[in-house]
Amino acid sequence: MIARILPPAEWPRLLGTEAETIWPRLDPENARVLVVEDEGEIVGTWTMLRVVHAECIWVAPKYRGVFGVAKRLLKGMREIATAWGAEKVITGSVSPEVTDLIVRFGGVPMPCESFVLPVEMRRPVVADLERGRSFHRQLESLTVEGLHPDDDRHDEAVGKALRTAVLDHEPERAMDEYNAWAFTSGYAPIKYLGTVDGRVRADIVTAVIEVDDQYVVHLVGQEALCRS
Repeated sequence: MIARILPPAEWPRLLGTEAETIWPRLDPENARVLVVEDEGEIVGTWTMLRVVHAECIWVAPKYRGVFGVAKRLLKGMREIATAWGAEKVITGSVSPEVTDLIVRFGGVPMPCESFVLPVEMRRPVVADLERGRSFHRQLESLTVEGLHPDDDRHDEAVGKALRTAVLDHEPERAMDEYNAWAFTSGYAPIKYLGTVDGRVRADIVTAVIEVDDQYVVHLVGQEALCRS
C-alpha cells in the first residue's frame, strides 16, 4: 500500500468515497486529497481544506438584540474573508443565541461533529516524567503517610516545574505554570519562598521543602504529604 496526494485530475476517482459529493466544489489551490492505494485501488481517503475559520463572536449583553452590532460584525467578517480569497468561512457556536445569529447570517449546520485534532500526538516529556517520579519517591521516603495515587500527568507537571525552577533558574515562572496546571487538574497550588543557600524553597501546603541543583528534596517544615 502507498499513500499519496491525489492530483485534481484524478479527483473523479473519489466516486464512492465520502468526498464524492464535495470534490467538484474543491478549490485545487486550497485543498489536498490524501489517498491510500492498494495495487491501484483507493482504499482510504482524507480531504484537507485550507479554510478561513471565524470564531469567538461576541456582543456585549446590553447590545444583544441590537442588529446594528451584528450587521457590522458580519460586514467586517465578509470583507476580511474576501480579502483572503475565501468564498465561505467555517464557524462554531456554543450557545443557542450564537446559533440563532449564525443562522440569521445564512449559516448552514455541518452534518458532523467538529474536533480540534493535533498535528502531532503529544507524548510526555520523558525527562520531566522521570524527574517528577523521582521527586515523589523522595517525598514518600520522607513521610509517614502515603502520597496520592500514581499520576503520570502530575509527575510530568512537577518534573517540568523542577526543570524550570532549577535548571532554567526561573522559579517564579515554574510556580505560575504549575499552579495554572494544578488549578484545572485538582491539585493544590504551591508557593515559591525564594532561594536559600542555592536551594529552591517552596510551600507545598502541608510542608516547606527545598530542592537543590541535583533535584534532591529536603524537608525544612512539617511532613510533606503532597496531597491533592
